[in-house]
Amino acid sequence: MTTVHYQGTLSNITQRTVLIRELTACAKSMDWSALDVDDADAGLVGIILQPSNGLEPIPFLFDAEGRLHALGDLLAPGGEPIYYAAVKTHYAGTVAHQWFTRLLRHIKDTFMPGLTVTDESEYWEHQDEAKLKAYFAAPRPLGQEPPRPPHP
Repeated sequence: MTTVHYQGTLSNITQRTVLIRELTACAKSMDWSALDVDDADAGLVGIILQPSNGLEPIPFLFDAEGRLHALGDLLAPGGEPIYYAAVKTHYAGTVAHQWFTRLLRHIKDTFMPGLTVTDESEYWEHQDEAKLKAYFAAPRPLGQEPPRPPHP
């Protein structure tokens, strides 16, 4: 099932507050809930968007150095840090997938120039809606999913 993986570091840690504010406004405009995170035990601050359109929760969790962390680092702090996040988009469809990649592109352009995105559908690279629709429509027998790329 189609997943988008992303990793990176804020170009300036002071931008974390601005990014969280933008993501909060985004969630409100989409009529989604959002969970603000400030967890001293995990050492993470950020936000988790909770879409109502079939997308998985979208975490933007940062440590004191501005590095992005996986949701697992919040749920089970103290282990080996996971410096990437992943969101399954397949069940939400192509429109939601395109929206999510546009959001990530905005974040890359505005807050995280080094953001790395691995999109299993390759839409991030080609931006071709017809190819994206064909990818989502292609039948995949159970157990014969396309190979997942290594985490960035």
